[in-house]
Amino acid sequence: MVQMDMDKDFKSACRVLFGQELGDLDDFSNFLMRYVDSLASSKSCISKKDVFYFEPYCKTAKFISLEEAGKLQPKPLSINDTKDIDSLLRAAQESFAFSGNKVLGTSHETKEAENCIDSSFVYRSHEILNSEHIAYCQVSMSNKYMFGCSYGADSSFCINTTEYTKAARCFECACNFFCSDQYFCYNCKQCFDAMFSFNQYSKRHCIGNNVLEKSKYLSLKQKLIAEIAQELKEKKTFPSLIEISSGAYA
Repeated sequence: MVQMDMDKDFKSACRVLFGQELGDLDDFSNFLMRYVDSLASSKSCISKKDVFYFEPYCKTAKFISLEEAGKLQPKPLSINDTKDIDSLLRAAQESFAFSGNKVLGTSHETKEAENCIDSSFVYRSHEILNSEHIAYCQVSMSNKYMFGCSYGADSSFCINTTEYTKAARCFECACNFFCSDQYFCYNCKQCFDAMFSFNQYSKRHCIGNNVLEKSKYLSLKQKLIAEIAQELKEKKTFPSLIEISSGAYA
């Protein structure tokens, strides 16, 4: 159910950003993980169910799901276990297990989520607070309809955007604050309707750092977005800002 709902949410975000649907959410999983650290998974030592976690635990660590914590009842140590410090440490390590699948507060409708608090409809994401309709994201606070995004707050309808605050309808952007309707922009503040623009402040209808007359901007924007959407539908990916700036995209 969660995955089906997230498919609909992703398609809604694509319609907002591109005026059309691009495909199913998981078809873009590699693309959406571009700026997100993936979760690891292991089997619970109690139930053998999948446990998802983010922290880099040692290879020999044991895991349980959060809801299983009350079932972990270590046996008392024997006299032989406490005869010296080495014996004590060996025995004690058998009693420890790390918890994953930590979904807390009023959270509901989550799948493969870790450190998720007061959030709903969350899929393959971690460090999520007070957010909803979130997939392939990390460190998200008070966000809605975000996909492939990391380190941001108070934003909505963004895809592959990182380090942001109060961003709306942004695609492949970074370090953008109080901005909306942006595509491939970096370090912009209080900018609206911009594409391929960098280090801008309080600009509107801007392409390549050039401010255009509104009708000219909207015409070019429509053409460029259609071309980007077509490549995304065909290849399920698109060059990143880093690839474009380094000349890797030909």
